Amino acid sequence: MKLTTCEQMREMDEAAVGRFGIPGLLLMENAARSVFDAIRNIEAYIPKKAAVLCGVGNNGGDGFAIARHMFNDGADVLVVVVGEPGKITGDARVNYEICRKMGLIGDFAPDALRDGYPLIVDAMLGTGVSGGLREPVREAVAAVNGQRENGAYIVAVDCPTGGDPDTGRVSDICVRADLTVTLALTKAGLLLYPLAEYTGRIEVGGISMPGELLDELETDMYALDESLAAELLPKRHECSHKGTYGRVAVVAGSAGMTGAAAFCADAAYKAGCGYVDVNAPRTAIPVIQQLVPQAISTPLPEKGGFVCADALDTALAQINKATVCLLGPGLGQTEDVREFVRGVITGADVPLVLDADALNAIAGQGADILREAKVPPVITPHPLEMSRLTGVPAARILDDMIGEARKFAAVYNTVTVLKSAATVIADPNGRVFINKGACSALAKAGSGDILAGLIAGFIAQGADGAEVAALGCYIQSKAGKAAAARYGDYSVGYAEVLGCVHEAIIPIFNKTVTTA
Repeated sequence: MKLTTCEQMREMDEAAVGRFGIPGLLLMENAARSVFDAIRNIEAYIPKKAAVLCGVGNNGGDGFAIARHMFNDGADVLVVVVGEPGKITGDARVNYEICRKMGLIGDFAPDALRDGYPLIVDAMLGTGVSGGLREPVREAVAAVNGQRENGAYIVAVDCPTGGDPDTGRVSDICVRADLTVTLALTKAGLLLYPLAEYTGRIEVGGISMPGELLDELETDMYALDESLAAELLPKRHECSHKGTYGRVAVVAGSAGMTGAAAFCADAAYKAGCGYVDVNAPRTAIPVIQQLVPQAISTPLPEKGGFVCADALDTALAQINKATVCLLGPGLGQTEDVREFVRGVITGADVPLVLDADALNAIAGQGADILREAKVPPVITPHPLEMSRLTGVPAARILDDMIGEARKFAAVYNTVTVLKSAATVIADPNGRVFINKGACSALAKAGSGDILAGLIAGFIAQGADGAEVAALGCYIQSKAGKAAAARYGDYSVGYAEVLGCVHEAIIPIFNKTVTTA
């Protein structure tokens, strides 16, 4: 699914008016109708009593038109102008005047919503937020959120007031919606946190934007959905064998962290690869063999339970027989490990997936070594690991995940999987995929190992680039949610997530079959 920025959306609106002669008033009417159609399916609309808070810009114009549709549907509607009515111009003014003549306009006051409106529409700012909120908008946002706490259902038009639909940032106060109807295309920031906590469910409302403009949109941002995942899923063939689906060399684990290697291996198999060869310190191998008996194992020279620099030649011999190498989880952070990791990065002939201790080994100025990899590696840092790699504070990374992921991917020639509740995947060419896969069941040790294993397993089957990393993120989040539905968020462990990977893949696979 294509994602857009607010500026791109404004340019499309201008093109619809200028190139195709579609009146702006008609686009506003179409937007209002699509939001109204969504509202009619909401239980809170059944009493047909609603309040619509309108700003003085085009988002407010949408709100005035929405209120008219509800009124014509027999609803008791209060329209509140949040701002100076004299500032309303253009198409928004037309719809304001209609509502005024219909007797729907009421004065804004802090207690304007206390008459018990079960449904409230936020049409104050939409995508027009710029900096912090000023009065009377701040007061209105507080009033809306107060009514939500009292049971009102909140619908935001395009974006909850107080949120930045480009970056996902929020002001110090933001409307907390139950449903956001975003218009024409989804704006990238709606999928990013913290704004994603305020959007509720997201629906896309059509405004009859010409299909030619939608096709022409040169976006480099995409959201993972089932249709895109079906395009990316590696194909299976009846006439095939284990060699058809590639070989993953997992280089992971240590005497105290055998589980990391096992989770990676198991996840790679669950993704559909044919072979997994686990390369780990000699003393860790017996435990790993018990945890994943179907995996091949290669013992590596060790020092104190951790892989040592002398293991490099043995490991590279196995890695370069594989299709892809997953390096890092559970290796530890000794000086020998750091030397070993750097040797693998420069010596491997196959694609690399670098996670956990592989990233710790190159933190700081050592990240320059990523440019020496023979194939652009996939890296999978969480914000703290990204902070160690870049020196940028984690809070600043979370404040601009798209920008930070893009910058690192371009500078270091990597596919950068910046993990958080919403994960941003960026490639060296600037393309971005966003996976909104928040699930508290995945907030446990081992989740990163599973993700890295899934990504490596898909790469082994011939997929590459940011798409396959995005697919791995999508499958993991779907599996986590399936496990949470079965066992509850508290009680899900790695085994439950791995046990639900098939529930994530089967609907996607079936979609590829029905559309073939």
